[in-house]
Amino acid sequence: MIKKFSPGKIVLLMAFLSLSVGINQGFAAEWSSIHKKLKGKYASFEKEVKDMTIVQEMQIHHDKNQVVSKNKVYSKGKKHRVETSIPTPADAENPAGMKTMKTIFISDGRNEWVISPFMGKKKLSPKEQKNYQTGANWYDQLPTKAKITGTEKIGKHNCYVVEFKPTDSFSFTKIWLEKKNLLLIKALGQGEKERVLSIINSDFKKIKGIWKIPYKTQIYSGKQLSSTLLVRSLKLNKGLSDDLFDPDKVETKGSAMPAGMPNMQEMMQQMMQQK
Repeated sequence: MIKKFSPGKIVLLMAFLSLSVGINQGFAAEWSSIHKKLKGKYASFEKEVKDMTIVQEMQIHHDKNQVVSKNKVYSKGKKHRVETSIPTPADAENPAGMKTMKTIFISDGRNEWVISPFMGKKKLSPKEQKNYQTGANWYDQLPTKAKITGTEKIGKHNCYVVEFKPTDSFSFTKIWLEKKNLLLIKALGQGEKERVLSIINSDFKKIKGIWKIPYKTQIYSGKQLSSTLLVRSLKLNKGLSDDLFDPDKVETKGSAMPAGMPNMQEMMQQMMQQK
């Protein structure tokens, strides 16, 4: 069964796709060879880049309206942390003075947690972790069985088109990898209401030596642009503390969602209606 993307899953996926790194090396057009080299090059990247801190702006589009959220992504090897802040709707029953809602996702490389001011800390079960498939270390999630079905040019990028069987335990069914640099240019998955979800990376910039990341990521639901992610700043090798990836080091006073308090998806919808 193909996994579908929920709104919350899309937020995390977009945040992590900025970690899609290109390598300036050529490779043969066999998936087994590409898959092996892709994982090997990312392992090399992790040795050279010990940690990253990325500040992102995410624009959620709805008709002519737009809501802007802020992401801060910390990455250290297999450990990740994403802090997402969205403005709260004016008519929401918020605690006094609370103008934004901040949700934190933490992965220590083995376990994952979601932390919010209303729900407190929630450790995700193995089943929930699969449902939260975020895109962090997306290359580790690529199925070993796939087929290169052709080539296609997207913008200025000449790409291999790679397809996966619908039964593969992976959110994407088709991806486009640039031939020259192994850049992830585009991916297709199944969104809600059976709509095709398209993710497109662009505006690649060098961050260190030969390594590049996309500074712009767009998500389309069908033919409609639903979200745009922009990288605003990036810092490398700043010696991030392991405490950032320890949920016990995060303080939160929340323990339960107050009655009548909308969740993140409902808050987004309320803000769109207020525009």
